[in-house]
Amino acid sequence: MTIDQVKHIIGQPLTSCNDPGDPKEWMRLALHITGHLLPKIRSERLGVGAMLANYKEDGSPFTRFEESIEAYCKEVLAGFYPEAGFIGEESGLSNGDGRVLFVIDPIDGTRSFLSGFDSFAMTIAIVKDKFPLVSMVSNPATGDIAFRMGNATSQVISMPVHGQEWQMKSLPLLPPRSDSPILVNLHPATTSKVYIDKLYALWQEKRVAMVKSVSGSPSWQIIEASKGDVLYINTWQTTVTMPFDLVAALHILEGAGGQCLNHQGQKVNPWDHAGIFFAGINAAHLESVKQALEQ
Repeated sequence: MTIDQVKHIIGQPLTSCNDPGDPKEWMRLALHITGHLLPKIRSERLGVGAMLANYKEDGSPFTRFEESIEAYCKEVLAGFYPEAGFIGEESGLSNGDGRVLFVIDPIDGTRSFLSGFDSFAMTIAIVKDKFPLVSMVSNPATGDIAFRMGNATSQVISMPVHGQEWQMKSLPLLPPRSDSPILVNLHPATTSKVYIDKLYALWQEKRVAMVKSVSGSPSWQIIEASKGDVLYINTWQTTVTMPFDLVAALHILEGAGGQCLNHQGQKVNPWDHAGIFFAGINAAHLESVKQALEQ
């Protein structure tokens, strides 16, 4: 897919699906929805002070704006391929008998969104029998859209935000090298303190070159890891993952040549995972940090 094709798809009305087994058809849908919603989400982010947050039973916030995004996606999906099922973080499962599922988290990292930060994302996965036909994770604040179709190489689009040119590049942006410094991003959580202490000890020993802890969307932090040298760690202790949590981001990570491992060194199942995971492009760095934190 070229950048001209991307711009054409986003700029044209969406026609119905011709072949539900063709990832290119679902790419049309994902780009149409993303191209329509990113400017709206970015605009709402600038006025979050007036947005009322509600809270779920686990204490995490959500907004009516997110519910409206899911309602819009359901409407578009019904016109594109009415037989498809739908899973949204806010509205749950509908038409669950469909072999093709449209999975969305409209704002992954709602606290960051409500705080005016840029570490939130919209995630979309279109799966057939649990195999992702298309995955897309986009950052409305920056205009970056990471995607993968089927077994193809993952790519990232830079959608103009402040008048710059459209760009599209393959992932990773920085291929792994044996001599590159180890850069670590540990997701902040109450369960992360023991790992923060160990990582800072590794930093003081000059075994890692950088330690940071960025909140917000885990999916977007996985995309950042897909770009190159940064290793992302998340303790993920609260709940078992749902399809809208990791399916899209891990599909894109793998299409960039990366991997996501649990503490035993096994590949993470994004449909049913709990516990710490390590995501990145550089396999040697992954293993090195994982072993150091287990000591």
